Amino acid sequence: MIALKNQVVVKPFEADNVSAGGIIVPDSFKQRSNKALVVSAGRGTAKRPMLYKEGQTVYHVKNHGTEIEKNGEKHYIMDMDAILAYED
Repeated sequence: MIALKNQVVVKPFEADNVSAGGIIVPDSFKQRSNKALVVSAGRGTAKRPMLYKEGQTVYHVKNHGTEIEKNGEKHYIMDMDAILAYED
């Protein structure tokens, strides 16, 4: 899968099964993690080159992006502006 222009394809990391207080969270109550792995990043535009690259861990706006399924796993396509921070 190849992202175009200023789009980024990310694969979310699994949300924790245990809350900060030590309570086990059932699958039906898990929230989507805002931490994800960049699977593909477009080149950006002439005025705004892409800031992220494949393999980076990023933090994005919660519950943002278009959900797609690839090889039975959920991925999300989102604009690079939806990414708030990244790990180097």
